[in-house]
Amino acid sequence: MEPPKSYNEIRQASKEPFIWDAECAEAFAELKEYLRSPKLLTRPEGTEELQLYLAVSEGAVSNVLV
Repeated sequence: MEPPKSYNEIRQASKEPFIWDAECAEAFAELKEYLRSPKLLTRPEGTEELQLYLAVSEGAVSNVLV
């Protein structure tokens, strides 16, 4: 499903009924299981390339090393 790209597409989408089918339920169950499972943090390998993402605003600086 493509996201709406204009105001008219948003209005048209909201007029259509919301249908929750078996595919939606399965995808939601998979998402819940993924979010519920513990993540394993490990030390990076010496040859592994890492990326640092920064977010800067007037009140804070945030970063994540991936």
